[in-house]
Amino acid sequence: MMPFWPLAGLLEPWWRHRARRIAGRVPMAEARFVVVDVETSGLDVRRDRLLSIGAVAVSGAAIRPAECIELILRQTEVSGHDNILVHGIAGGKQRTGVPADEAMQRFSAFVGNDTLVAYHADFDRLFLERAARDALGISPRWTWIDAAWLAPALLDHDSNSNNNGGHQRPLDSWCAALGITHVARHNALSDAFATAELLLILLERAARKRLQSVGDLQGCAEDERQLARMKPPVS
Repeated sequence: MMPFWPLAGLLEPWWRHRARRIAGRVPMAEARFVVVDVETSGLDVRRDRLLSIGAVAVSGAAIRPAECIELILRQTEVSGHDNILVHGIAGGKQRTGVPADEAMQRFSAFVGNDTLVAYHADFDRLFLERAARDALGISPRWTWIDAAWLAPALLDHDSNSNNNGGHQRPLDSWCAALGITHVARHNALSDAFATAELLLILLERAARKRLQSVGDLQGCAEDERQLARMKPPVS
């Protein structure tokens, strides 16, 4: 008899595609979005470690402060001094954090089947997926929207004019341009709340443009990504 695990590996792309299709059908006005940000020991998604997760729910055109989660993951090795200066998670907090398996179980339960939103989402996605694989032995079937691509796609060109260009524009720049209060940069939960405020503006703009479903938002962000790839590099 063929062992189960090769079959599971073959079915994994199908399950991921099916999860995206189901999430994509949800009407935008009825969707629950989970806006997430992470802090890490560095920028290398293959080698560096996930240190903290901050997430807050958005639904019914409102941020839901009662539906938020903040997790600092327990570390056997404290990150470097320069790294700690960025995010402020001191060695004591890193050593006494939540065990990785518990943290990823709690985060997965918080997300459920809802759509994750992050700013420069590939970074957050890769760290979270690797942490889930390492701690739980699973590959999550989360669906994602990248606010860094959705913002320039939906906001007027005069709003996103910036020397860095749309998707390269840092979150701080959007916050300053749109009057979003950003309490504590490089704190995962604070960054998640700031991104959630940006998402509210994007959802309002999406409704004006007659986008109706989560899939429409995903398609809008992906179209912007593809357009950027086709543009010639600036000399």
